[in-house]
Amino acid sequence: RGKADWPSFTLRYALTAGGQAVKRGEERVADLNYTGHIANYGTSEPLRYEKQMLGAWFKERFTAPQ
Repeated sequence: RGKADWPSFTLRYALTAGGQAVKRGEERVADLNYTGHIANYGTSEPLRYEKQMLGAWFKERFTAPQ
């Protein structure tokens, strides 16, 4: 219909410490409102929306609340 699909991907991850898995999982990451966010990357940056989504997902899952 002349419209682009929103960025989405499935992640499989494992967080390890000392060779042991501390946390693992599989998640689908998608952002239907990807054009409504302030861009952290320039317009010429390849995969800028995907990079921003992945950064937000990582921060939400693996950083301590402030």
